[in-house]
Amino acid sequence: MSDVTRRAETFWILAPQARDAGLMVQALDRGGFAAQVLDDREALFGRLDAELPCGLVLGEDSLQAADWPRLTAQLGRQPPWSDMPILVLAQNPELSLFRLLLGTRLNVVLLEKPVRLSVLLTAAESALRSRRRQYQVRDTLADLEARTEELRQAHQAAQESSQRKSKFLWAIGHDLRTPANALQLAAALVHRLANDPARAAELTVWADRIERTAADLGALLDDLLTLSRFDAGRQELVETVFRLCDLVDECCRQLCPQAEAKGLTLETRIAAPRAFVRADRVELARVFTNVIGNAVKFTEKGGVTVTTAADAGGVRIQVADTGPGVPPEEQALIFDEFYQLRNPERDRSKGTGLGLSLSRRIMEAMGGGLTCRSTPGGGATFTATLPAERVVSASDPAAGESHDPCDQTPAAARPARLLLAEDDEASRAAMATLLENAGYQVVTAADGHDAVDRLRADAFDLVLLDLMMPRLDGLGVLRHLAGTTGGSAVPVLVISGDVAQERLEKARSAGAAGFLAKPVDVRRLFEVIGRLVQPVNEPGGTTASPQV
Repeated sequence: MSDVTRRAETFWILAPQARDAGLMVQALDRGGFAAQVLDDREALFGRLDAELPCGLVLGEDSLQAADWPRLTAQLGRQPPWSDMPILVLAQNPELSLFRLLLGTRLNVVLLEKPVRLSVLLTAAESALRSRRRQYQVRDTLADLEARTEELRQAHQAAQESSQRKSKFLWAIGHDLRTPANALQLAAALVHRLANDPARAAELTVWADRIERTAADLGALLDDLLTLSRFDAGRQELVETVFRLCDLVDECCRQLCPQAEAKGLTLETRIAAPRAFVRADRVELARVFTNVIGNAVKFTEKGGVTVTTAADAGGVRIQVADTGPGVPPEEQALIFDEFYQLRNPERDRSKGTGLGLSLSRRIMEAMGGGLTCRSTPGGGATFTATLPAERVVSASDPAAGESHDPCDQTPAAARPARLLLAEDDEASRAAMATLLENAGYQVVTAADGHDAVDRLRADAFDLVLLDLMMPRLDGLGVLRHLAGTTGGSAVPVLVISGDVAQERLEKARSAGAAGFLAKPVDVRRLFEVIGRLVQPVNEPGGTTASPQV
């Protein structure tokens, strides 16, 4: 029996004579009951304020007549489940005082003195059984209360989730319709300009605008897909080893024009110039560009300082600005999807509200984090961290190779031959032209059967494969390659709008070497192709490395 249970099943004894109290304790002990003697009446009333025993055993002279109303009032404050038994040993239970007690709200049992041991033990057993039933009711009520609280919290969470979902869908609808509307209007205008030779020069301007709008729309869709993959645990990181300060400098150089246009300083402080990390360079660049870009965007005076430092715990990149800062109550909310400060009208020039949410997920996927520290009017400092296990020693050969791959003289190589299997004609033509302009030799296939025929007739260095194709889908092409080569020949990069986890797992099991979701980021496309394609030596030939 635990101490808590023993206390709950202990009888308190209050008798005018110590000898009587001792006899009661001995009698109850013989019956297997726990008992404790109270010193006096005030001890009883003091203890009742703190706890309730299994029951009280009182002698007829233990309390005075004036004490019973006090006891009645005190026990009237019992919890709803409690009705503590009181055993009163009286010389004459027929006296009016004890008959009065039976008429009160107290649970009183009168035992005539001298009480036989069997009668006392039977009364105590009955009181204990009653008390245990009350404890069961107490525990049931506590469970119900806890369950009710859980349900209340679940209901509140469901309501909050529904509200967030509604806001999320509203924001998506707005942010998708706006560029879609712009594209539709621009396309109509292009048709009119094409029929007006006098305004033909404007076509280039509108083509640029269409390209930028399409790029914004593609970036939004890519962010949404990336968020969903991170939330579902399906995002794969393409890890390489590189020098961290080089990436920070690269991101800052891209944002220098915006900073200079606003008269801001953009300073980098590298406290760990030789820190190499093993991480997804493209995704990390996305984080740095977003956080540094936000600092430049929302700072009107002063500047932005980017500090890179390393210690035993890993590396950290701090982006500090002199902008308006982030209110304390909103420093956690800014990492929610579509949450934006100072943009109730959802001006797209201020972003979509996905950047910080996605950036935090990227850092957490790499074992690090992204936090915000700010005081209103005192600027904001965002800190991105990577754990120590991602830091690679500068003396590591892999780090040296990643830092300066041009140190090694490349052997003569022929342009890599790529097979592009894509059923959508517009996508196929655009990607083939893009790859050819980058220096690759490209052969196209309009469906899976066509791709298999091309693979049987020629050799390729890489296959770019859509999954959803007529006649024979991408999985069928992968199974064909595995069956004819044992899965050890040409690498396959899956490029698809189908991001269902089951399909991706099947593609990976069938031998796919990588996966990119549509719409495809061109820089990421070339980076992954460069990783999968090895230059093919050709004696006497010339180096024909693709230019990106």
